[in-house]
Amino acid sequence: MRAILDIAAFENALNASMAISTMDTNGVIEYANPKFCKISGYSLDELRGQNYRLFRSSRHTDDFFRNLWAAITGGKTWTGQLCNRAKDGSNYWVDTIIMPIIRPDSAIDHYVSFDVNITNSFDVETLLTEAKIAAEAENTAKSHFLAMISHEIRTSLNGVMGMAQMLMMPRLTHASRTEYAGAIFDAGTVLSRLLDDILHLSKIDAGQMDLMYSEFSPWAMADEVVYLFAAVASGKKLRLETIWNGPTDCRYMADTIRLRQMLTNLIDNAIKFTDCGTIKVSISELSRVNDLAMLEFSVCDTGAGISDEDLTKLFQPFSQHVGNSPAVTRGAGLGLAIVRQLAELMNGSVGVDSAPGGGSRFWFRIDAKHVISSALVPKIEATKPPGAYLGAKRGLALVVEDDVMSRRVILAMLTHLGLEVAIAENGQVALDMLIDGKCHPDIVFMDFRMPVMDGFSATQRFRLWERRRRSRRLPIIALTAGAFEEDRTSSKAVGMDDFISKPVFINELSSIIDRYLAPSEGFFVELR
Repeated sequence: MRAILDIAAFENALNASMAISTMDTNGVIEYANPKFCKISGYSLDELRGQNYRLFRSSRHTDDFFRNLWAAITGGKTWTGQLCNRAKDGSNYWVDTIIMPIIRPDSAIDHYVSFDVNITNSFDVETLLTEAKIAAEAENTAKSHFLAMISHEIRTSLNGVMGMAQMLMMPRLTHASRTEYAGAIFDAGTVLSRLLDDILHLSKIDAGQMDLMYSEFSPWAMADEVVYLFAAVASGKKLRLETIWNGPTDCRYMADTIRLRQMLTNLIDNAIKFTDCGTIKVSISELSRVNDLAMLEFSVCDTGAGISDEDLTKLFQPFSQHVGNSPAVTRGAGLGLAIVRQLAELMNGSVGVDSAPGGGSRFWFRIDAKHVISSALVPKIEATKPPGAYLGAKRGLALVVEDDVMSRRVILAMLTHLGLEVAIAENGQVALDMLIDGKCHPDIVFMDFRMPVMDGFSATQRFRLWERRRRSRRLPIIALTAGAFEEDRTSSKAVGMDDFISKPVFINELSSIIDRYLAPSEGFFVELR
């Protein structure tokens, strides 16, 4: 009696822990215990007479099942992991033992299968494996990124430092000095753009990129961006065209700063990969529902086109299209990735149409709110000469900057523009100069981060002093290496009037000054 109870207890324990089934020599199911029915989702009546292929999922190949069947029909026990398909279509994993039951005459009578459900543990293992693969891929991407960035920075630094050494050589001709200085400026521009791309991509990935909406005219904005490339295109004998497919008075709301950045990336690439012909910049309103419009910005070139293999890599970070010349493979491969992510941030998309020998058409689409406005933005012709109008300035500028090199740069630029310059090495010195009447500037350029007293505190205290005395508001311009939108917002919050980020460009500096000081006679300065 005791033995009978033990056997019954063992059978109950076995049925509770394992899914058990039997099938004949053709693989037709004869029996399944309640555990098997529970994990498969089928009742015993539904299972009887069904072939075991009923559970087959797509996770295993035909060869896998052929090897399994060959083992058990050969009288061997098969052990392994199976991914089965349940009645509801979902997959589940089991640790399986399939063994043949052999009669005394050595013939196989039927097969019995013992299954343990390992779906949960298998999912964890799968997740760990996938996480490991993802981490390894991320490490590879980081290594590739560091190698790429190192190459780009060192290449540009080679231009800066090499040409700077050449500028210090004696007996240089005017033409040589101009050439070397131009090379330094070009290399610095590459470094500045690379840094901006990295910062933008990191902010987008971190979900910290906030859109700043403003009203704009598509055709006017396109002409403004195209004008920036007029000199470069002219140097390659390329024709630039701007096309707006819509009424001239249509205006929209969108982040114009980001749109200019996206369009600049596409035009820059088009010029880089086009040796002759025309580059067309087109903007179209594809649809409008109520006041929400879908705008498409496209840049079409007559370059060499792109192969199918390279097309699959575009719009991904750190990928580069190799053109006909090694000169066009420069860059960290971030521009198109930024365009894609910004377009998605604006509920849009990106794409490219290209074929080898047939040119390329890059486009992005965004959602923009259509607005009714009577204000028309004057059109800027893309045929203006490649220079900038810098009105001669008059007045005194106070530069509050602790970095010696930055002081040398801004001093040289302001002096060249015609201003007298006073220097303060930190916010406390500047505040003392202003409050004590030792300096009466017409405009102040204030750095953010300085020892003793930073630019934020100095500006706040000076604005408080102004209000108490009811003095005329002195223009204070933020001059900082901070490049994020929060830096601009913070400067406004403490009372600064405008914002220039380093590196400083003399045409931007001139425009800022013109907003607050009246220019006198003008002159043209050639800007590369």
